Amino acid sequence: AVAARTFPPQRLSRLRAAGEIEEVGPSDLALTAGEVREYMRIASEVRLGPGDIDTLCERTEGWVAGLQMVTIALRGKRDVGELISSFSGAARSVSGYLQEELFGRLPEELRGFLLRSSILGRLCADLATAVTGVVNATELISEVERRELFLVPLDDTGHWYRYHHLFADFLGAQLLQHHPAELRGLHARASQWFAAKGLWREAVHHAVEAGDYDRAVEVANRCAMNLVRDGDYFVLRML
Repeated sequence: AVAARTFPPQRLSRLRAAGEIEEVGPSDLALTAGEVREYMRIASEVRLGPGDIDTLCERTEGWVAGLQMVTIALRGKRDVGELISSFSGAARSVSGYLQEELFGRLPEELRGFLLRSSILGRLCADLATAVTGVVNATELISEVERRELFLVPLDDTGHWYRYHHLFADFLGAQLLQHHPAELRGLHARASQWFAAKGLWREAVHHAVEAGDYDRAVEVANRCAMNLVRDGDYFVLRML
């Protein structure tokens, strides 16, 4: 039996193909909604309503350490709903944990990649290269995945990923604190990439985040009928 925070270095493909290995990963360890409800009932003195439990499930994605930090933050608090709805990876308890146990121990190149790609709601290697400027985005994404750094696959082909909500919050707060001058440029490059791919919603979103409202309107004008056809009125209302 091998327990590790990252994937072990052994080659496991042959064992998987032969059915000779049983793997328990982060998705298996994540608590379900029912388990979150039971955990909070046992671990916290505060009684939570169904809406609070749903919010916790969404924010923590069943991450037990995150839930433990919530129970600590709830101690002595009266406005439970507000605390839970605003709980994020930028909270001091979560931020301190991630900085000390994970982020602070990473190589500088990997830290920089994580920070600059954290502006993306989803990422792939080509997009990450366009936004961050690194030429080895494929290798860095593989390294993030190997280290189990809260990277969630969005398909079965290993193309699209996203960061765990709390980790994305943490990275975004770190980026804003240490590299605020880069934010507009990162969002502008993301908007250009998404527009070139015809992914209009994200193109408009990143143009707005870059503060380039003229470009956001230009992109929206180019794709307005597509947005109306797809019922994506949210993007149009943004402008």
